Amino acid sequence: MGSLGKRGLEDIFVAGEALEEAAALLRGGFSGWVRNECGIDPRTALNFRKTFRVLGDRKDWLIEKGVAPSVAVTLASAPPEGRERALAEIEGGRRLTAADAKLLVRVTTELSATPFSDLKPLGRAARAYCAHVVGEARRIVGLASEAGDMDGAALHALAVAARGLRPLVTVLDGVGSEASLSDFFAALAAVASADDPDGIRLAAADLVRTATFAPPIRAADTRADAALPVVRARDRAASPRSGTRLVSSAFKHGLTAFELCAGGGGQAAGLAKAGFRHVGLLEREKAPCETLRAAFGEEHVIEASLVGYEPGDVGPVDLLAGGVPCQPFLQAGRQNGEHDDRDLFPEALRLVKRLRPRAVMLENVRGIMFSVNDGYRARILSELSRMGYRWDWWELNCADFGVPQRRNRAILVAFREPEAWARFRRLKSVDNFAEEPVTMAVALESYLRSRGFDPTPELLERMQRVAPTVIGGSLQKQSSDLGQEKTRKEWIEMGFVGKRWGVAAPGHEHVGDVMPTNEMMALLQTFPPGWPFRGKPRDVNRQIANAFPTPVAFRLGLAVAEALTGETFDPIDQVCHEAMRWNHVANAPARSSPPVRNASPSAVPSEGSRSTIPLAKLRAASSIGMPEGTGDVGEDHDIDYDLLGLRFGPWPKDLWEHQRKHGLLGRSASDQPLNWT
Repeated sequence: MGSLGKRGLEDIFVAGEALEEAAALLRGGFSGWVRNECGIDPRTALNFRKTFRVLGDRKDWLIEKGVAPSVAVTLASAPPEGRERALAEIEGGRRLTAADAKLLVRVTTELSATPFSDLKPLGRAARAYCAHVVGEARRIVGLASEAGDMDGAALHALAVAARGLRPLVTVLDGVGSEASLSDFFAALAAVASADDPDGIRLAAADLVRTATFAPPIRAADTRADAALPVVRARDRAASPRSGTRLVSSAFKHGLTAFELCAGGGGQAAGLAKAGFRHVGLLEREKAPCETLRAAFGEEHVIEASLVGYEPGDVGPVDLLAGGVPCQPFLQAGRQNGEHDDRDLFPEALRLVKRLRPRAVMLENVRGIMFSVNDGYRARILSELSRMGYRWDWWELNCADFGVPQRRNRAILVAFREPEAWARFRRLKSVDNFAEEPVTMAVALESYLRSRGFDPTPELLERMQRVAPTVIGGSLQKQSSDLGQEKTRKEWIEMGFVGKRWGVAAPGHEHVGDVMPTNEMMALLQTFPPGWPFRGKPRDVNRQIANAFPTPVAFRLGLAVAEALTGETFDPIDQVCHEAMRWNHVANAPARSSPPVRNASPSAVPSEGSRSTIPLAKLRAASSIGMPEGTGDVGEDHDIDYDLLGLRFGPWPKDLWEHQRKHGLLGRSASDQPLNWT
C-alpha cells in the first residue's frame, strides 16, 4: 500500500468511512458482503474501518506529512500510548516505515512502563523478549476470538502465527502447578498443528476458552534444574529463515561502511547490527570470503589483497573500518612493528586518502600502544591530521562489553567533520560488564548440553570465570591449539583438554574434561548464532581467532553512528528487533481457495481497477419491502442483491469519484446526515 502515496492514504479514509456506514446498515454478515460485493478481503476492510475511526480526525495532517498507508493502518491498530509515541516521531519530522511503526508500537510501548535503569543487561534483554512473547500470545488469542468469521486464508494465517510460538511450548508447558497454563499451551499447539479450516476453528475456540482462565504467562523457569531447548547451528541453517540475511538491524540511519581485512565477519556483523550498510568487504583469503558471501550475499564481497588495492567508484563511504594484521605488534611475537612486512597500516591510510570517509575505525592488539611503537603511532596520527581528521586512540577489554574472554584491543577512531568529532564519546565499557563479566559457564552451558552431556557442578564451577584470549589466527600455525604453555594451563584449569581439538560438543556418555571445538570458540568470540563459516576446520579456526567480537563492534558502531548523525540509538531496540526476528516464521503459501468475485490484488487498487463499495444499493435496500417506519439505519434486514441489480442497474464506474468530489459519502439516500455509531 505504501507505493500508492498520499492518494492511497486518502482512499483508505474514504473507504473506511463508507465501510463504517455499511457495517452499521448490515448489522451482521459484513464479511460476506464486503468480500462478495466489494471485492475486498474482510481483514483489509476491518483495517480501513479502524483507520477511519481512530485516525479520522488527523486525516489531513497525516496526508500532509506523507504517512504511508501501511503505517497508518499499523498506528490505528496500536495501543494508545504506542500510537501517540509514533505520532510524536512523525511530528518531529521522522519518516516512518511500516517496520519502524511496528517496532515503536508493538515492543517499545510495552517496555516503556518498566524502568530499566536499575536492571542488569541480561535482565533487560530477557524482559524485552518476554514482553514481545506475551504481546504475541495476546494477539493470537485476539485473532482466535474472531475465527468464526474468518475465511480459509485468514484461518491459515492464524495457524501460522501460532506456529511462531511453538518453540516456547516445550519451555512453558506445565511450568508450575497450574493445570490451566498447561491447557493454554496445549490449545495453542493445537491451533499451530491444525490443517483444515474446521480444525483451526475448533482449536481457536478452545484456545480462547483456556486463555480466559490461564494465569499470567511466565517468561522462563528459573529453577536450576530446568531443561532449556538447544538449537544448534546446523539446525538453524536448515530452518525456513536460512534464505534470509543472517544480520539485520533496527536502526535505519542509512550510513555506509567499507571494511578492510574483513576475515570471517565478526566486526562486519556488529556494524551491520548497528545499521551500517556495507558497500565493500575486502578480504584476500578464499575461505573467509566464502563465509562473508554466505552471511551478507555476494554483491559487495571483494576477494583481493589490501596491498595495492584500488576500490574504484564505491559511492560515498561514511565509515572505513577494519582490523589490519596484528602479528607485527603481538606481545608474544617479535614485535617488529612497522618493519614487519605484514604491517598494513600504510595501506589502510592510503585507502583513507582515496575514499575520504567521514569516519575511520581501526582495531589492533594492545601491543600497538607499547612505548616501542610510540613513534610509529605518532606518524600514523600525523598523517590522519594532514588529511583533515581528528582522532582518538585508546585501549579496551572486550570482556567489559559482554564478551566472555579477556581480549584487549586498541581502537583508533577518527572523524573528518568537527561536529561529529565533538559528539563522539569514547567507550571503554558498557552496562555493568566491567564489574560482572559474562563467564564461560554462562556462554557455554547450553552448548555443552546440546548432545546430552550433563556437566558436573564442579566443571561448571571451574568455568565460572572469563576465558583467556582466543588465539590461533596466524598462517604460520598448522593446527588449532590453546596457545602457549602458560595460557594452555589456564584452559586446563577451567576444564579443557589441553592438547586435543574436538569436532562437536560432548555426548551423553562423556565424562571428565571437554575438548575445545570451533563452535565453542565461536561462542566465546560472540559470533551471531549459526554463523555460516566456510572452509576446512583450520580455516574456520583462523577466522574465529582473528575476529573482532561482534558486541564490541556493535556498540562502537552505534557510537560512531550517533556522532555522524546527531541522533541517539538505544541498543535495547536491537535486542527487541532480534527477538521478533528470531520468533518470526515465514508465511507458507496459502492453500487454494475459490475465486472471489470482483477481487482485487491490492487493498486499495490503482485507478482503472478499483474495487467498489455499492453503498447506495445498500442504503436503498434498507427500505425495500419494509413497512413504513422500519427503515431506520442499523435495523436488521435481508438484502436481495438480484432485486437490487434489476432495480438500480450496474454500479457506475465514475460514481465513486463523483461522491468523493461532492461530499455525498456519509449521507443517506434521502440526503440526510447518518446517525454514526
